[in-house]
Amino acid sequence: MIHTHTVNADFSRLPLNFDISKPNQPLPGLMTLKAFMEGGHEVPGVKILVAVKSIGAKKVITNKQDPPTSSELVEVGLFDDTGEITLSLWREVATSAREWVASETILLITRPSFRESISKYGGKPILGLTVKSMVDVDPSSEW
Repeated sequence: MIHTHTVNADFSRLPLNFDISKPNQPLPGLMTLKAFMEGGHEVPGVKILVAVKSIGAKKVITNKQDPPTSSELVEVGLFDDTGEITLSLWREVATSAREWVASETILLITRPSFRESISKYGGKPILGLTVKSMVDVDPSSEW
């Protein structure tokens, strides 16, 4: 699920599980991208705060099943001060990246999926989304 900002100024943009009564407490499960890739992806409820580095062109991928089916794919480059990773957005979620701006859009991703080095992706790790993932776009910085 991808949450974007809204035109309603009264709408709270605080991250899920943030305790407003304890403003100086760290967000539970938040870690750096480097820590996430070095094993933190196995932590339940993990969160990463990243910036959009690049947004690739929309691709249409056709599988070899019988009958063949097609899916849209958009690859988004993400980074923080400790590392970089590619986020693969498939099917209807791929359109979410349309409004993101490189070097401006911030994403708080909760429970992303993680694939270690895959040769068809140049041996680089890949980030993905599952039904349990949540993406907050440009979350409030009040926490």
